[in-house]
Amino acid sequence: MPAMFKSPGMLLLLALVVAGVSFAIWEPIPLEQLLAWGERFASNPAILAGLILLQALMFTFALPGSVVLWMVAPFHAPWLSTLILLAGSLSGAAGARYFSRRLRQPPAQQENASTIIRLFRQRADFFTQCALRALPGFPHSLINYSAGILRLPLATFMLAALVGLGIKWGVYSTAIHGAAEAAEDHSGLDATTIGALVLLAALMLGGAWLRRRIEKREGGEQD
Repeated sequence: MPAMFKSPGMLLLLALVVAGVSFAIWEPIPLEQLLAWGERFASNPAILAGLILLQALMFTFALPGSVVLWMVAPFHAPWLSTLILLAGSLSGAAGARYFSRRLRQPPAQQENASTIIRLFRQRADFFTQCALRALPGFPHSLINYSAGILRLPLATFMLAALVGLGIKWGVYSTAIHGAAEAAEDHSGLDATTIGALVLLAALMLGGAWLRRRIEKREGGEQD
């Protein structure tokens, strides 16, 4: 199995994509009605607060908090979805960093855990942390826990999380919301959504390139 699919978050994301495609093909409930239910459900302030808390707790305890994206982005304007997701993920990042300060290694053993820790020991500046946040393929829980274990400066850690996650959530939210609107209206994707999808593809390619570069450097050092 490819390494990227060994992450619980990636497996959950894949399951959601498969479920979404299956639903679109068989459509047991009209999509318009489903989106209307979701909009009424998601517009409740108490539910929004609950989703923020849920994401914060999931990231704090190294769980795939990114799943909350799918509960928010289809039903809200991208700017609002981005703010909601930032509130949950930044709170979770701070919680995970504080929680992991007493640990010696991340609780969820994944193949790239030691790689990220070694990378941060060598280079943990703002731009490196920001790149890992913005580019897909790097589990946020490992970034958060590695930062706590190594006691990286809080200000740099939080600023990089704000910028990197702001970019990622903004692009994801725009793409998902635009696709949901196009499906509901039975219209084509607009220029903004197409641009977000192109940028998302570029981020995924950049993430794959950076991952290979890190793995190659780690392999060279071990030799």
